[in-house]
Amino acid sequence: MPKDEFDHDDPMQLVGMNAPPLSDKDMLEMTRGLIDEYVRMGWADEEVLGLFRSPVYQMPHMILRAKGEEYVQHALSSVREQWGDIWQRRNTVIQPVVTDEDRGDAFVPLTSVGRFGER
Repeated sequence: MPKDEFDHDDPMQLVGMNAPPLSDKDMLEMTRGLIDEYVRMGWADEEVLGLFRSPVYQMPHMILRAKGEEYVQHALSSVREQWGDIWQRRNTVIQPVVTDEDRGDAFVPLTSVGRFGER
């Protein structure tokens, strides 16, 4: 079947749905959940706020447009309050990933690994 024809029986077909608007409580929980993920990965406040400011990240940016930056900053500070400074010590270390195919002078892809500093 050509891709431009919709098949109602195709279980893999992407289907968009309208959802009812979120309540204020649900919006706050969703915002805190998004922020919580990045705080627990050791992101700084400016890095997290950057996600909300960037239109590339649609959900965080939609929240920022709908509720404003003060709302996001308040949610961020409440998540920081919840976790304290336990997740605030991150150093990014670049480490090569070596596979069986990557030998000798071959290109070795790099990954970024978050490491937490010691007190």
